[in-house]
Amino acid sequence: MVRKTRKRQVIRRNEVTQTFDGELRKFYSDWETLCKGLSREDIGITGAKGGKNLYDMVLNHVSSAVQRPNSPNAGNRDGANYEVMDELKKIMTTNELITVGDLNKVKELVTVLNKMSSNNSDLNPANIPFNVRFRRGRGRTVSKEIYGHYRTDDYVAIRNADPKKKDETIRAVDDSWWSMSKDGSARPPMYQALFGDGDKIDEKDSLTGVLDKLTKSLPSAKIPFLDIKVNYDPSDLSKIPEFKKTLDDLVKSPAIKGRDGKVSPTKLQRQLQNSKIQITSKTSSELIKDVAGLVGDNEVLGQVEAFSITLTKNMLKRYAGQFDFELKKSWMDMLR
Repeated sequence: MVRKTRKRQVIRRNEVTQTFDGELRKFYSDWETLCKGLSREDIGITGAKGGKNLYDMVLNHVSSAVQRPNSPNAGNRDGANYEVMDELKKIMTTNELITVGDLNKVKELVTVLNKMSSNNSDLNPANIPFNVRFRRGRGRTVSKEIYGHYRTDDYVAIRNADPKKKDETIRAVDDSWWSMSKDGSARPPMYQALFGDGDKIDEKDSLTGVLDKLTKSLPSAKIPFLDIKVNYDPSDLSKIPEFKKTLDDLVKSPAIKGRDGKVSPTKLQRQLQNSKIQITSKTSSELIKDVAGLVGDNEVLGQVEAFSITLTKNMLKRYAGQFDFELKKSWMDMLR
């Protein structure tokens, strides 16, 4: 059985329920937990910048505040920065409904990561440059530019041989984490967190894997129930055949009529509130979203399957003319 994500939120006094196939919160939290479980020491990093674990470093990636001064990426904020990642976490882990605007943000992030993963991209973590010294015999060293990571066997050995520096407590990293070529071939932890394909994180558990699961889940969006508390004139209701049939059936029921055969506004209002009106077409779904104010960038993803609605007595008077029924007058109406 496919597990579902259920979200519920009140928008303009209307309570909206939204569901998706898959556990969106778990998709994101599993990736977050995995990255937070890799400390700076685990990924061969010393110093204070960039955060205390791989997750922090991913959120900071390409942010100008943490770039090395001479990095070709300095000042470039087109990567997976805090703003984008905060939006993704909100979409996947909070109870806020996912909208068309959110879908566009997800597509934007997918595009950013696709560009970043290019073998010749400066934003690709595999291509981050480091000047590292290598041993050349008889105590000589030579400086070379490498990519992806800096903590090579030679880096550690040269530092430990220098009496002016403290011995390194972190061992050299796996050779797959760095490369002599700027060709996207290195697989440092930052790359793995974003794209997988390494010894710590594979593709399905990476951020790309999370986004793949999310984009596959979004088309399954449904709005199983929409409880509308209308406080304005819902003109589009008359265009919805499912609403028209429900109202027509209700006004024919003896249960909401007085002895004079007239419809009691109070009883009709209550019956409409308690009726779960089933939606059978995409057109009706779009119309009822419009009535509820769920349109434009704030349009909630998914087709409405059912709704209930609270109409004021003044609104019911308007529909009385359209549906050819007579409302029983209130005492106030009689006194006018």
